[in-house]
Amino acid sequence: MKFPAPSAPGGLYDFSFSGIKTAVLYYVRNKGGPERLSAKEISKIASGFQEAACDAVVDNAIRACRSKGIKVMAVGGGVSANSRLREKLYEAARSNGIRVLIPQLKLCLDNAAMTAVLGAALFKKGVKADEYISGFANFNG
Repeated sequence: MKFPAPSAPGGLYDFSFSGIKTAVLYYVRNKGGPERLSAKEISKIASGFQEAACDAVVDNAIRACRSKGIKVMAVGGGVSANSRLREKLYEAARSNGIRVLIPQLKLCLDNAAMTAVLGAALFKKGVKADEYISGFANFNG
């Protein structure tokens, strides 16, 4: 199953998965809803979604490395545990002369989950932020 490649207006490396999600939604609706799909169809949909998402991430990463002259790429976070993404990154990087560094699977953790656990532990200890803390990131790349 083939779904549209993610894209988004904006910066050179921006992309959004909303187009793929919409394509999946309409596909499922046209089939009469999720209850009418076989396990094989669901598997094909999931695989198609994963391929499109991985292609977007890999294409953007390789394009960024090439445009900036980067020869070593480090990948981390929960998404780096995805075996298909790893496979595609290694393959694309090798053919572009880029070295990819990805931690062992057991070290590819979800940063949001780690942040939540730390926040809960600090809260239990009575550590609180003042009223001036913002929920907005301030990284301006």
